[in-house]
Amino acid sequence: MGGFSRQGNEEERAIIDLNKVAEAALLLAGNLIKRSTHHFTFEPAPSPVLLWADFHRIEQVLLNLITNACQALTSSEQALRVSVRCNLSTGAQLEVRDGGVGIAQADLARVFDPFFTTKRSTGGTGLGLAISQQIVAAHGGQLVLESVAGEGTRALLTLPLPPKGASV
Repeated sequence: MGGFSRQGNEEERAIIDLNKVAEAALLLAGNLIKRSTHHFTFEPAPSPVLLWADFHRIEQVLLNLITNACQALTSSEQALRVSVRCNLSTGAQLEVRDGGVGIAQADLARVFDPFFTTKRSTGGTGLGLAISQQIVAAHGGQLVLESVAGEGTRALLTLPLPPKGASV
């Protein structure tokens, strides 16, 4: 694994609630969200979604996804939605969906490549998604982006649930 970010150690992991991670990231991104859209929705899971994970690293991933989504919005009338859900067969899922400019198909295949960015002129380094993918992989999860240019992007973060019978 590359060294773009300090990887979470077992000592940094604890039982966390994915709803609480989302709330913390949304608090940090609150001003950016308010400046970017008048149509923001947060849909937490109806009950806690408990994971064995590093709270701050997962928060960092979500903050990056929200920032990217806000930067993709070209009008405050475009929507942004963050949702948390738990699926016993697929795991804990956190989705960030925007109605922004979307990602060209040619670029979509490269978005997780370190230093690849379409935002260099506005200060993008191309490390946000590469680091996010490293963090998610270190947690045994998956980060998938789906996008249609001109229509928006859906980022889906899936993390494994603790084994059945594990004390959480």
